[in-house]
Amino acid sequence: MSKKAFIAVCSILLLVPMMVLAGAEHEHAAADVSKMSGEATTLEGVLVCKNCSLKKEFGARSECKLNGCQTSLKTTSGKFVDFLDNKYAADLFGSKYAGKKIQVTGTFFANANTIDVQSYSIDGKSKSWCKQCTAMDGCSASK
Repeated sequence: MSKKAFIAVCSILLLVPMMVLAGAEHEHAAADVSKMSGEATTLEGVLVCKNCSLKKEFGARSECKLNGCQTSLKTTSGKFVDFLDNKYAADLFGSKYAGKKIQVTGTFFANANTIDVQSYSIDGKSKSWCKQCTAMDGCSASK
């Protein structure tokens, strides 16, 4: 067997197991995401501007003065989770609660790292959607 043929056979023998393992890891990762996506969960952290935080911590070139801040939840583990932009999370955007500790319950979409807010608690005050008031508030009209 020539040297080139030997190298080709060895390469194939090494690559096939690596390709199989890579495929298995990919399938496992996809399964984890599908398990987490769409599940109701509760997350805790602090409300921050994701872009300002990235600028402060890592020197990112954010332009919040030009484009506005992007409110996100920075979890206790340091990960950023965005809020689905809808009427349920509208009160969380902006600087009203910036820097406040928050506990958010909602449907978490792992593939988008986004939570669709169902309720939240800030400073010991809980808010959830009230159909009668058609607002996120702490009223007990629907209870």
